[in-house]
Amino acid sequence: MDKTIEIVMEENKNIILRCNDNESIIIKSDERKIEAEDIFKFLDYSKGDTYSISIINEKEQDSQVVDFFYDLLLAITTKLSNKLDEDFDSTTNETEN
Repeated sequence: MDKTIEIVMEENKNIILRCNDNESIIIKSDERKIEAEDIFKFLDYSKGDTYSISIINEKEQDSQVVDFFYDLLLAITTKLSNKLDEDFDSTTNETEN
C-alpha cells in the first residue's frame, strides 16, 4: 500500500507527523523526542508498503529539525521495507522447501 507521510511544522513550532492525512504524532517544541515504538506504530508497516515523505514548513521555521525528522523517517522506511520484505521472502522460501 502506498502511504504518504507529511512532516508539518506548526506556527507554535510543534511538529505534526501525519500518515495518509491522519494526525498521528505530535512532537512538542519544548521536547523534541520520539520513541522508536511510536514510529513503528505510526508507520503500521505491512509487506509491500511504500512510503513517500514530504515536508510542510510554510514559514521555514527550525528547518534543520524538520530535515532531521525527514532523514530519520526516510532511513527507517527504506530499511524497514527492504529488511522486512527480505525476511518475509526468506521465510516463505524456507517453508516451501
